[in-house]
Amino acid sequence: MFILLLGGCLSVRAQQHRLWYDCPASCWLEALPIGNSHMGAMVYGGIGTEEIWLNEETFWSGSPHENNSPESLKALPEVRRLIFEGKEQEADRLISKHFIKGPHGMRYLPLGCLKLSLGHNEVSHYERALNLQDATATTSYVYNNVKYERTVFASLADGVIVCRLKADKRGALSFGTDFESPLSSEVQSVVVTGGNGQLGLLTATVSGVEQEGVKAGLKADCRVMVKTDGHIHWREEGIDVQDATTATLYIVAATNFVNYRNISGDAAKKNKQVLNALEGMSFRTLLKRHTRKYSEQYDRLSLVLTSETSKTSNTSLPTDARLVAFEKDASDLGLVSLMMQYGRYLLISSSQLEGQPATLQGIWNNKVDAPWDSKYTININTEMNYWPAMVGNLTETQWPLFTMLDDLSVTGAKTAREMYGCRGWVAHHNTDLWRISGPVDGTPWGMFPTGGAWLATHLWQHYLFTGDKEFLAWCYPILKGAADFLVDYMQEYPATGEVKQAAGWMMTVPTVSPEHGPEGKNTNVTAGSTMDNQIAFDILSATIKAAKILGKEDSSMVNCQWRSFLPCKSAVMVSCRNGSSMPTIPRTSTATSRISTAFIHRTKSRPTAIPTSSRQPPTRSVSEATWQRVGAWAGRPISGHACSTATMPSVSSRTCSTCFPTTRRPASSRSGVPTRTSSTPIRLSKSTATSASRQASWRCSCRVTTAPYTSCQPCPMIGKAARSRVCGPEAASSLTRLGRTAGLRRPE
Repeated sequence: MFILLLGGCLSVRAQQHRLWYDCPASCWLEALPIGNSHMGAMVYGGIGTEEIWLNEETFWSGSPHENNSPESLKALPEVRRLIFEGKEQEADRLISKHFIKGPHGMRYLPLGCLKLSLGHNEVSHYERALNLQDATATTSYVYNNVKYERTVFASLADGVIVCRLKADKRGALSFGTDFESPLSSEVQSVVVTGGNGQLGLLTATVSGVEQEGVKAGLKADCRVMVKTDGHIHWREEGIDVQDATTATLYIVAATNFVNYRNISGDAAKKNKQVLNALEGMSFRTLLKRHTRKYSEQYDRLSLVLTSETSKTSNTSLPTDARLVAFEKDASDLGLVSLMMQYGRYLLISSSQLEGQPATLQGIWNNKVDAPWDSKYTININTEMNYWPAMVGNLTETQWPLFTMLDDLSVTGAKTAREMYGCRGWVAHHNTDLWRISGPVDGTPWGMFPTGGAWLATHLWQHYLFTGDKEFLAWCYPILKGAADFLVDYMQEYPATGEVKQAAGWMMTVPTVSPEHGPEGKNTNVTAGSTMDNQIAFDILSATIKAAKILGKEDSSMVNCQWRSFLPCKSAVMVSCRNGSSMPTIPRTSTATSRISTAFIHRTKSRPTAIPTSSRQPPTRSVSEATWQRVGAWAGRPISGHACSTATMPSVSSRTCSTCFPTTRRPASSRSGVPTRTSSTPIRLSKSTATSASRQASWRCSCRVTTAPYTSCQPCPMIGKAARSRVCGPEAASSLTRLGRTAGLRRPE
């Protein structure tokens, strides 16, 4: 198998970036998703009726609130005593009674559905598609010898969803426009005649909902502006278009949400500003602006997988049929790369600067009661959403996650203090738009005090990729707060405890291994779960390294306060004592080395040490001096290139062997970068190839400011393990700019 990873805009077959189907979606799950982080939509591609299900990222149930139990601090010593004595079921009952009081988190709500009544049937040449290269959903078919086409996209550049309908015969397009919501709503429509002809405007106001005693605080305002060369007719709750050739719908939505403590915003004003900004822009202009903005992120990475047995004929199949064929014969490697790009597409579409992080379902939801409330499940799911961000060269998509961490470091500080009497901050296994940080749902899930710390490791990984010290200085208080909490929360296992060999070891207690527990105890509750210890190792060691880099070290912190809590040496640790380590047998979930029931559960506990934990062999990074040389060549300072570990099936390699700069812009470009045709290698590290037969052609895109790229080749393929080293994508100067653009600060 040969793997080719290229950065930038490359000419590849369009099918490698396209999902397509030969019939309309029959349900929401079959519809095609579009999004610009702020708004999301699922496009059905209907013929009798087109449905476009809409979401707005800040439309949630409830209003600002907290869920810290006032009873847990008093009950905490007894809970710990019971766990140490092996009475975990009794401790479980106390936790359920005194720690998890609710509310249990609010839910992400649907906005509603825009329905276009088309009245077509018995069509031919039908096709609907999602083009990942320009983020457009298209539908086309022939009805009564007229070809009808629809194009829908969620503009990243202008914050609007645009839907254009077109017929290839003059005056053959007629349809009705209506808005429906599963929530309480009011719909009004108006038709205005001006110098540019008729203009239709449909306005829907959708009410939020109360949940678990938390009153509804949000209302959503959704507006659909209709422009057409046909005739517009007003209905009380809808707009009809008749005898048109083309029609364009502009869809905007907003709520009164400002931040997790402030809901005094003006949704109608926000929408008017967006629509007013569109004045004078044609459909073609809007599409061009959207494509340019979207391509800035999507085009950074292309993955082409081929082999001698790779089946290319399946690329002509509709995507659903192609998936069925793949189950029988997995040689269609093009489908693998397509799914990788689809994942990048979804992250781009649901997580952008100044927005909210991707929820459990991204930004798409059509249910009033979504599965798991479609909130932020931070004992695995939110982390998984963002694992592809850096290795997929999508730096910007992380900023909503980072701003949420900034919020949680505030709300979580109160939780740490009130519930556990600890410094720092804590978040458990779930949070929501209101940044709750107390435990929710129940003891088996909620009593997980390291969800916030695990999420915070993304900050350190971001620094490892970028070397951005300004970013590290900003996020250091968040890292330090997570470390401070763990140092206070971990307890020394007593000599009188049930497990004598654990005496003296520091461990988190109470805790659970997410959704799993030791065999024979009939409860998840334990002390020192392996999951916790891996997270503790990561966050404590990352914070110590960050302190050293930033010059914030002091003897009390580095030498005794934190370092003494660090497990070390073994890749899979159970607990720690005075900086030493106690290795454990495989398949354990607690410090008492009991066999876990994880392996019969529907989902297994994530083995965080492999590959996501920092407890890996040291990464060979490009030296600062090397990047200064590249920066001198580029005519500007550049800092911070590193390699990081990423999951990739059947692939394992060491660091790139050589890197060389190449010019992507002419000398006359605004960047001022001189033309350079030489590709003299800058040596990064020695090749670790063991034989020529194990090598593969591997190139990785390393974006250096705005002009040059650094491409690394080749990287040897070693064995069939599941790790690969991929060069980090962004220069520090660009990331610093992004941070300022995102407004990384706590709300006033």
